[in-house]
Amino acid sequence: MGWKDINILTKLLIAFGITLIFTIIIGGIGIYNLNRINDNTKQTAVDYLPVVNNSYKVDKYWHEVMNYFSEYNYSGDVYFSNKVEQRIQRTEAAINEIMLKAKAAKLSDESTQKITTIKLQIDKFSEVFKNYEKKVELNNRQEINIEKLKASLLSSAIDTDTKLIVSEISDYLYYIRAERLPRKMPQLYKLTDKLAQKSNASLTNKFIDQIHKYGQTYIDARKIELKATEIGNSILGDAKAVTDVILDMFTENAEVANQITINAQSIMIFSIIIILIIGFAFSFLISRSITRPIGITVDFAKHMASGDLTEKIKIERKDEIGDLIGAMNLISEKTNEVINSIKESAEQIKDASVRLSSNSQELSSGSTEQASAAEEVAASMEEMSANIQQIANQLVIFIDLKDLLGNRGVFINNLHNLLHLRSHLTVRAYQTGRTVFQAFGHTHVRYPIA
Repeated sequence: MGWKDINILTKLLIAFGITLIFTIIIGGIGIYNLNRINDNTKQTAVDYLPVVNNSYKVDKYWHEVMNYFSEYNYSGDVYFSNKVEQRIQRTEAAINEIMLKAKAAKLSDESTQKITTIKLQIDKFSEVFKNYEKKVELNNRQEINIEKLKASLLSSAIDTDTKLIVSEISDYLYYIRAERLPRKMPQLYKLTDKLAQKSNASLTNKFIDQIHKYGQTYIDARKIELKATEIGNSILGDAKAVTDVILDMFTENAEVANQITINAQSIMIFSIIIILIIGFAFSFLISRSITRPIGITVDFAKHMASGDLTEKIKIERKDEIGDLIGAMNLISEKTNEVINSIKESAEQIKDASVRLSSNSQELSSGSTEQASAAEEVAASMEEMSANIQQIANQLVIFIDLKDLLGNRGVFINNLHNLLHLRSHLTVRAYQTGRTVFQAFGHTHVRYPIA
């Protein structure tokens, strides 16, 4: 059973069914891709974005730690040390959030290890910073004591040169602290040695001793500061690296989502093109399977209308068009049979007309003969009537002359005449009847003669 044998409704249902199947497939693919995009978006919102945000916070907060740490190095103000500790706590909280989302965000082992390293470094930095705070606080107390001893020395009864050396030592110490130059401490110690040579008073010795303690504490604090700075810078580098990795991961995830969208669009466009092609193909096939045979049928009908009934449509189909073509062929065949029957009837009528014309001429001739015979019969009848009247008269005479029966010769003569007249009338009537029956085709009529 071929395509041309399928009825039109079934063809339309097949085309609609195939289109519907492709539409369902496209819809399913679209829904699948939308679910993938939705899942990717959810993962981005729930997992990736918090990780990215917290990695940004780690980088941001640690930069603030280092900035406040630097301010604390210059000023030694407790305000900045408190800020450093607060930012360290925020940094640790952000790192903990990253660690919680690391598995869900599918962070690589390298990135997870790097975050763990950052956390350990922050703990180490906190420990170093606490030691550094102690040194700075000690330096601050020592500086206060130095200022007090300086004031006492300047107000004491020492000579002017000694006071100048004390002021020079105090100014040089301020210069070292302001410029952060612990390497200048040996020069400071030379000034203290010079002061010790100038004065051996107990107050002077306390001042010198405090300067030396301050110098040692300051050098230790700078060493701790360098170590803390080294750890802090290392944390900055690692945090930046982790942030870059997470951002790359986020970008990659966004690219995956974008690729899913692009693929979905491509599949959708390709599927729509396929549906259009299939729809056009089915439309073309169905319309062609309808219009082409209908066109042939129309041409066939025109041939029939022009009187040509010899052709037949040679298309074998089992659908509605095939039924229509079969009906048209049947109409042509039956019409041809009717026309042939009419032709035969016309020929028969023509022959009958010829025979009828001949019979009419014969009938006309017979009618003329019948008219002549009728006139002859009429004359014979008149003659017979006259003879009958004569017989009647003879009978009257016979009756009137009954009295004359005694005359036998006359009676016999009259009777003989009457019998002769009877024979003559009988012959005459026979001849007249014969003539009439010959006119009507009856030639074998016999009449008895008395």
